[in-house]
Amino acid sequence: MATYFPTIEVGYSAKRWLRLGLGAGGFGAQTMRENASTGNVTIDQRVAKASVTLLGRPWWRLCPAIDAGVSAFFWSVHGVGYSGFLGHNATDWSPGAFVSAGVGAVLAAHLVLQMSGGAVLLFREPSVLINEVEVAHTGRSVWLAN
Repeated sequence: MATYFPTIEVGYSAKRWLRLGLGAGGFGAQTMRENASTGNVTIDQRVAKASVTLLGRPWWRLCPAIDAGVSAFFWSVHGVGYSGFLGHNATDWSPGAFVSAGVGAVLAAHLVLQMSGGAVLLFREPSVLINEVEVAHTGRSVWLAN
């Protein structure tokens, strides 16, 4: 399942070729499954990350970049039952690591628009259990596009 995470990241250029960054994002609560006779399930996903970016030599206004860092993925699932069914709340989180490569366009002295692709590895696989039955899980690794 594809998930889009609007994120914002701030960075500090320690050297011309090295940038340190902190970022956070999420999409808010989304209805994932709804059944008119039983109820609905919503999921809320958030991510926080710290990264190190190695920047290549700029060519015109384009600059190649390699990102690596650590992340924390948080999620909560809320079930609402219709017709007297009991609703459930479940929350979990997982630490992770990511790596990506891409190219940035230098728009101004302190503004860079970067596009990249890579992968995220979650060290734990958070899952939702209701009455000891798994109803959802995140998976361990995912493709990443920024």
